[in-house]
Amino acid sequence: MNPLGSLVTIPEIKRSTMLFTLGWASLAAVFSFSIAMVVWGRNGDGSINF
Repeated sequence: MNPLGSLVTIPEIKRSTMLFTLGWASLAAVFSFSIAMVVWGRNGDGSINF
């Protein structure tokens, strides 16, 4: 058993809200990364000069 007891437990409502927020944040990050990879792959930002 954890010696800290209730000091490290997270209430069920806060845990589900945190999971929901983490889900939306990860979706936004994946979407942004996908757009960035498309722009970079098409050489749209001019950072690669072949």
